[in-house]
Amino acid sequence: MGSVIYQISILVVIFVCCLPRTSGQKASPDLPPSIVQAISSYNAKPTPANLETLKTAGFTFIRANQFEEADTIFSAVLAKSPREALSLYGKAICLFNLKRSAEA
Repeated sequence: MGSVIYQISILVVIFVCCLPRTSGQKASPDLPPSIVQAISSYNAKPTPANLETLKTAGFTFIRANQFEEADTIFSAVLAKSPREALSLYGKAICLFNLKRSAEA
């Protein structure tokens, strides 16, 4: 079990190091109304469909180098589901690219 976690940790570090970094320009955390609605729905009643919608949106923002927005989404998911693995991973990517590695 320990070696599997170690191998996954190495893969995560390699993947995160390959991601583009922000240029120091802060992104606005303004989210589209549909995402705000999805967060509200998830907070009211966490369902697998709401969770998938939010994770998809979060990783879409990551691919667009909009790490503040993605961090907002993953934080909302983790407030209700603190052990949700992909959301933890997405938040770690965001924090790394926002130069807030200590929080990750």
